[in-house]
Amino acid sequence: QRVVSDESWTWQTGEITFNDLWRGEKIDHRLAKPGWDRAGFAAADWHPAVRVSAPRGKLFARTIAPIRVLETAQPAKIEGNQFIFEGMGAGWLRLKTTGQAGDKVIVNYRPGGYGVSNEFTLKGGGEEMFEPKFLFHTVDRVVTVEGLRQAPTRATLTRCAAQIDLWRVGRFESSSEFLNRQYEALLRTQRNYNYD
Repeated sequence: QRVVSDESWTWQTGEITFNDLWRGEKIDHRLAKPGWDRAGFAAADWHPAVRVSAPRGKLFARTIAPIRVLETAQPAKIEGNQFIFEGMGAGWLRLKTTGQAGDKVIVNYRPGGYGVSNEFTLKGGGEEMFEPKFLFHTVDRVVTVEGLRQAPTRATLTRCAAQIDLWRVGRFESSSEFLNRQYEALLRTQRNYNYD
Protein backbone atom coordinates (compact mmCIF):
# COMPACT_ATOMS: atom_id res chain seq x y z
CA GLN A 1 0.00 0.00 0.00
CA ARG A 2 1.33 3.43 -0.96
CA VAL A 3 0.47 6.47 1.13
CA VAL A 4 1.57 9.60 -0.68
CA SER A 5 1.10 13.35 -0.47
CA ASP A 6 0.18 15.33 -3.56
CA GLU A 7 -1.66 18.46 -4.62
CA SER A 8 -4.90 17.14 -3.10
CA TRP A 9 -3.41 17.79 0.36
CA THR A 10 -4.06 21.11 2.08
CA TRP A 11 -2.24 23.15 4.71
CA GLN A 12 -2.92 25.90 7.24
CA THR A 13 -1.00 27.59 10.03
CA GLY A 14 -1.67 26.50 13.62
CA GLU A 15 -1.19 27.52 17.22
CA ILE A 16 2.63 27.32 17.24
CA THR A 17 3.70 30.77 16.03
CA PHE A 18 7.43 30.55 16.81
CA ASN A 19 9.87 27.76 17.56
CA ASP A 20 13.60 27.70 18.12
CA LEU A 21 15.37 24.83 19.85
CA TRP A 22 17.65 27.20 21.80
CA ARG A 23 15.33 30.19 22.38
CA GLY A 24 11.94 28.62 23.08
CA GLU A 25 8.47 28.29 21.66
CA LYS A 26 5.37 30.49 21.36
CA ILE A 27 1.89 28.94 21.39
CA ASP A 28 -1.38 30.84 20.87
CA HIS A 29 -4.37 28.70 21.81
CA ARG A 30 -6.69 31.12 19.98
CA LEU A 31 -5.19 29.85 16.69
CA ALA A 32 -5.74 26.14 17.39
CA LYS A 33 -7.67 24.05 14.86
CA PRO A 34 -9.38 21.37 16.99
CA GLY A 35 -9.87 18.12 15.10
CA TRP A 36 -7.50 18.95 12.23
CA ASP A 37 -5.80 15.57 12.67
CA ARG A 38 -9.01 13.50 12.51
CA ALA A 39 -11.14 12.27 9.61
CA GLY A 40 -14.10 14.44 8.71
CA PHE A 41 -12.46 17.76 9.62
CA ALA A 42 -13.85 20.60 7.47
CA ALA A 43 -10.78 22.35 6.04
CA ALA A 44 -12.70 24.96 4.05
CA ASP A 45 -10.20 27.80 4.47
CA TRP A 46 -7.06 25.69 3.98
CA HIS A 47 -4.61 26.13 1.09
CA PRO A 48 -3.64 23.53 -1.54
CA ALA A 49 -0.23 21.93 -1.16
CA VAL A 50 2.47 22.60 -3.75
CA ARG A 51 4.51 19.76 -5.22
CA VAL A 52 8.27 20.05 -4.63
CA SER A 53 11.23 17.82 -5.39
CA ALA A 54 11.65 14.81 -3.15
CA PRO A 55 14.42 15.00 -0.55
CA ARG A 56 17.65 13.24 -1.38
CA GLY A 57 19.06 10.36 0.59
CA LYS A 58 17.62 7.06 1.71
CA LEU A 59 14.72 6.78 4.13
CA PHE A 60 15.33 4.20 6.85
CA ALA A 61 13.67 3.11 10.08
CA ARG A 62 14.68 4.54 13.45
CA THR A 63 17.23 2.30 15.16
CA ILE A 64 16.92 3.63 18.73
CA ALA A 65 14.28 3.14 21.39
CA PRO A 66 11.50 5.76 21.42
CA ILE A 67 11.80 8.99 23.44
CA ARG A 68 9.06 9.30 26.05
CA VAL A 69 8.26 11.28 29.18
CA LEU A 70 9.45 8.82 31.84
CA GLU A 71 9.38 11.09 34.88
CA THR A 72 7.46 14.15 36.00
CA ALA A 73 8.03 16.44 38.99
CA GLN A 74 6.22 19.31 40.67
CA PRO A 75 8.23 22.23 42.15
CA ALA A 76 9.43 21.73 45.72
CA LYS A 77 8.35 25.26 46.62
CA ILE A 78 7.16 28.57 45.17
CA GLU A 79 8.45 31.99 46.15
CA GLY A 80 6.56 34.79 44.39
CA ASN A 81 6.86 34.04 40.68
CA GLN A 82 9.82 31.69 41.22
CA PHE A 83 9.25 27.94 41.03
CA ILE A 84 12.05 26.00 42.74
CA PHE A 85 12.64 22.40 41.65
CA GLU A 86 14.84 19.82 43.35
CA GLY A 87 17.90 19.36 41.16
CA MET A 88 17.87 19.79 37.38
CA GLY A 89 16.65 17.64 34.54
CA ALA A 90 16.35 17.49 30.77
CA GLY A 91 12.95 17.98 29.17
CA TRP A 92 10.39 20.79 29.28
CA LEU A 93 7.79 22.43 31.51
CA ARG A 94 4.03 21.86 31.26
CA LEU A 95 1.89 24.83 32.32
CA LYS A 96 -1.69 24.70 33.66
CA THR A 97 -3.46 28.00 34.15
CA THR A 98 -6.62 30.00 33.59
CA GLY A 99 -7.12 33.53 32.32
CA GLN A 100 -8.79 35.70 29.74
CA ALA A 101 -8.46 35.46 25.97
CA GLY A 102 -5.25 37.17 24.88
CA ASP A 103 -3.47 36.86 28.25
CA LYS A 104 0.22 36.01 27.80
CA VAL A 105 2.09 33.80 30.27
CA ILE A 106 5.87 33.55 29.92
CA VAL A 107 7.86 30.67 31.41
CA ASN A 108 11.57 31.49 31.75
CA TYR A 109 13.73 28.39 31.91
CA ARG A 110 16.90 30.26 32.80
CA PRO A 111 16.17 33.49 34.68
CA GLY A 112 19.02 35.87 33.95
CA GLY A 113 20.48 33.34 31.51
CA TYR A 114 20.64 33.32 27.73
CA GLY A 115 16.95 33.80 27.00
CA VAL A 116 15.24 30.39 26.87
CA SER A 117 11.52 30.99 27.40
CA ASN A 118 8.12 29.79 26.29
CA GLU A 119 5.30 32.27 25.66
CA PHE A 120 1.74 31.03 25.86
CA THR A 121 -1.33 33.03 24.79
CA LEU A 122 -4.63 31.94 26.33
CA LYS A 123 -7.93 31.52 24.52
CA GLY A 124 -9.89 31.95 27.79
CA GLY A 125 -12.93 30.05 29.02
CA GLY A 126 -11.44 27.68 31.62
CA GLU A 127 -8.30 25.80 32.54
CA GLU A 128 -5.74 25.51 29.75
CA MET A 129 -2.65 23.35 29.46
CA PHE A 130 0.41 24.35 27.45
CA GLU A 131 3.28 22.07 26.55
CA PRO A 132 6.00 22.87 23.99
CA LYS A 133 6.11 20.28 21.23
CA PHE A 134 9.41 20.83 19.46
CA LEU A 135 12.02 21.60 22.08
CA PHE A 136 13.79 20.26 25.14
CA HIS A 137 16.26 21.85 27.54
CA THR A 138 17.97 21.37 30.82
CA VAL A 139 15.38 22.66 33.27
CA ASP A 140 17.26 24.65 35.90
CA ARG A 141 16.47 24.55 39.59
CA VAL A 142 14.78 27.97 39.53
CA VAL A 143 12.16 28.84 36.89
CA THR A 144 10.12 32.06 36.74
CA VAL A 145 6.60 32.55 35.40
CA GLU A 146 5.23 35.96 34.37
CA GLY A 147 1.64 36.92 33.60
CA LEU A 148 -0.39 34.62 35.87
CA ARG A 149 -3.72 36.08 36.97
CA GLN A 150 -4.10 33.79 39.98
CA ALA A 151 -1.71 32.73 42.72
CA PRO A 152 0.45 29.83 41.50
CA THR A 153 0.26 26.37 43.04
CA ARG A 154 2.54 23.35 42.73
CA ALA A 155 0.20 22.07 39.97
CA THR A 156 0.83 25.20 37.86
CA LEU A 157 4.15 23.82 36.51
CA THR A 158 5.23 20.24 35.92
CA ARG A 159 8.74 19.29 34.83
CA CYS A 160 8.52 16.55 32.18
CA ALA A 161 11.69 14.51 31.82
CA ALA A 162 11.91 13.05 28.30
CA GLN A 163 14.32 10.16 27.95
CA ILE A 164 15.13 7.28 25.65
CA ASP A 165 12.89 4.43 26.84
CA LEU A 166 15.57 1.75 26.96
CA TRP A 167 14.46 -1.69 28.02
CA ARG A 168 16.13 -2.73 31.24
CA VAL A 169 17.79 -6.13 31.61
CA GLY A 170 19.18 -5.81 35.13
CA ARG A 171 19.61 -3.70 38.26
CA PHE A 172 22.43 -2.87 40.63
CA GLU A 173 22.28 -2.10 44.34
CA SER A 174 25.00 -2.24 46.97
CA SER A 175 25.65 -1.30 50.59
CA SER A 176 27.66 1.69 49.32
CA GLU A 177 25.51 4.83 48.89
CA PHE A 178 28.29 6.31 46.72
CA LEU A 179 28.16 3.37 44.26
CA ASN A 180 24.36 3.47 44.21
CA ARG A 181 24.45 7.18 43.28
CA GLN A 182 27.05 6.51 40.59
CA TYR A 183 24.85 3.78 39.12
CA GLU A 184 21.81 6.08 39.02
CA ALA A 185 23.89 8.83 37.38
CA LEU A 186 25.13 6.41 34.69
CA LEU A 187 21.58 5.19 34.08
CA ARG A 188 20.35 8.79 33.61
CA THR A 189 23.24 9.47 31.23
CA GLN A 190 22.31 6.48 29.07
CA ARG A 191 18.67 7.55 28.94
CA ASN A 192 19.29 11.26 28.49
CA TYR A 193 19.25 12.34 24.85
CA ASN A 194 19.71 16.05 25.69
CA TYR A 195 23.22 17.42 25.19
CA ASP A 196 22.52 21.16 25.46
